[in-house]
Amino acid sequence: MSQEKQKREALRWLRQAKEDLISAEILNREKRFSLSCFLSHQAAEKALKAVWILKDKDPWGHSLKKLVEDLEEKFLKGAEKDLIYLDKFYIPTRYPNGVPYPLIPEEVYKEEDSKKALKVAEKIIKRVEKVFF
Repeated sequence: MSQEKQKREALRWLRQAKEDLISAEILNREKRFSLSCFLSHQAAEKALKAVWILKDKDPWGHSLKKLVEDLEEKFLKGAEKDLIYLDKFYIPTRYPNGVPYPLIPEEVYKEEDSKKALKVAEKIIKRVEKVFF
C-alpha cells in the first residue's frame, strides 16, 4: 500500500474513533454507562490502530496497553494507567458473566466510570492526532 493510501486508511480509523467517542458521550447522557465505557475503550482502540496502520503495521488484539507496547512508539509515554483503566472495560461491560452474579453490567458501571472513561479516551485520541497533524 502506498504511503498516501496508508495515511487515508489510518485517518479513516481515526474518524471512526471520534464517532465512537461521540456515541459514548450520547450513551453517558442517556445513563447507559456500561456501553458508554465500552465505546470509550473502542474509541481509544481504533485511534491506536490508526497509528499502526499509518506505520504500515498490522494491529492485532484489543488490549490498549499491549497495542502501545507492541507499537514501540513514544507518543503515549506515561499513559500506562490510562490504557489499563480503559482495558478493563472491554469484556465485563458487555457480558453478565464478567460481573458478580446476579448483576448485569448496566447495574455495575456508574456515571463516574463513564465520565472518566470518556476523558481518558479523549486524551488518547488527542495524543494520536498529534501523530497525524
